[in-house]
Amino acid sequence: MDSAWQMVFAYARRWQIETAFRYTKSELALESPRLWFWENRLKLMMIVALLYGFLLSLLRAELSHWQQLLLGMGCHRTGKRCREASAPLYRIRIAFTHLWAQNSG
Repeated sequence: MDSAWQMVFAYARRWQIETAFRYTKSELALESPRLWFWENRLKLMMIVALLYGFLLSLLRAELSHWQQLLLGMGCHRTGKRCREASAPLYRIRIAFTHLWAQNSG
């Protein structure tokens, strides 16, 4: 019986990791990259790690003014819930995408 509970808890931990991977891939728009060679996958993962680190650095409390400025320009939302919620990574990513599209076209 003890080993059955160990398996249940191990599966629960694994599910948390899988969920985190799913959200991270979704936030960075990497649902299905089509790379066949290991070197290309490695390059992509290094770029993604750098990008994700940059996005996470924007969530620091001392940068909240810049978060709100970026979100106001590129991913404006209204409503009490949006004003009170912390800035999620997907909104910051969307804000950058919108600002990039506005300035490159």
